Amino acid sequence: MKKNGATKTEAPGEGPVLETSLGDLSIQEEGVMRLLATSPILREPAAAARVARLLREHEGTLGKTLEALRSSATDRHLATELEFTAGAAALARDDAAFVETLHGLRASGDIAQLDDLARFDSHHWLSLLQSGKVRLPAEPSSETSAQNTEHLQRSYARMLTERVSDGFPMAVIRDRVTRARDADSAAMASFLERTPDFAFGTQPIAR
Repeated sequence: MKKNGATKTEAPGEGPVLETSLGDLSIQEEGVMRLLATSPILREPAAAARVARLLREHEGTLGKTLEALRSSATDRHLATELEFTAGAAALARDDAAFVETLHGLRASGDIAQLDDLARFDSHHWLSLLQSGKVRLPAEPSSETSAQNTEHLQRSYARMLTERVSDGFPMAVIRDRVTRARDADSAAMASFLERTPDFAFGTQPIAR
């Protein structure tokens, strides 16, 4: 999957595919089945065939494929699943194992949609790694000491926190300032609560 452009777009009721225009996301044909296989719903033969056919019809354009799925009452759940899966792949940078992990976090109730990850700081990711809900890209060997394993987990937790921050900058900012206890953060949290569509770098702030 590749991204061409970056504008903040969220589909009401569907959850965002990162802060990116859906119309600018394309999926290469050869990677479609690998991507669909990360989803318990989309890996079903009938669902996979339906989505793959629509992607071919729309020349791999995700936005048009989602529109086609949403236009059919019987396919809307596939649109929701495909949007989550494509967003997860973008966030995971095409790491299929991590896309499956994100599906698992949604199935377990840890998240409902991808921007719920904004509340996961490095300590939260570390706890998920230590519980086994999230795994390292390469599992340590039996000879790796507990200390080195924890070091690898902490490093990966920090990397995941940074990756989510890159994918959902405003959601992360809103979460962090809401949690902070100082007066300046409280004022910023109040401002952001009153202006839910505000995004830094896209709108001027009057003094």
